[in-house]
Amino acid sequence: MRISILIILLLSLYQTHHIYADEIEVFEEVEIYGIYEAYECTIDKTYITGSGRSTDIRGGKLRITITNEDVEIQSDIGNVDSGSLTLIIKSEQEIIARSDSMMFIYGVNSHKFSFDTGNGQSKFRGGVGHVGKQIRIEGICKDS
Repeated sequence: MRISILIILLLSLYQTHHIYADEIEVFEEVEIYGIYEAYECTIDKTYITGSGRSTDIRGGKLRITITNEDVEIQSDIGNVDSGSLTLIIKSEQEIIARSDSMMFIYGVNSHKFSFDTGNGQSKFRGGVGHVGKQIRIEGICKDS
């Protein structure tokens, strides 16, 4: 009796192993679908707003990676935030992504982009202007 239970148990494990292996082979043949795009962006202008004036800083690069609904932005400029945004619009004309404090807009045909950080609640004082760390970056992107 115990030997027959052991044999049944071993046979069921053996059959389960083959079913699992067959499932893996099926998944290997299926194409992964979704959005994956990467862009290398050259920064033409960086505007840092604070104390009622703007500072224009030129140069630097952004790396934009779009994976399904997630947009990752990496900056090589120290005072510009890198971060994760949510894809809002992706069409043949434009790509728009945002988070609570950032917004990225890319014109697909023109290859021009703007990236704003420090958005959200900020203060404004008369005679002084914005009190906060709002940054606007503009430039050109290319597929990578």
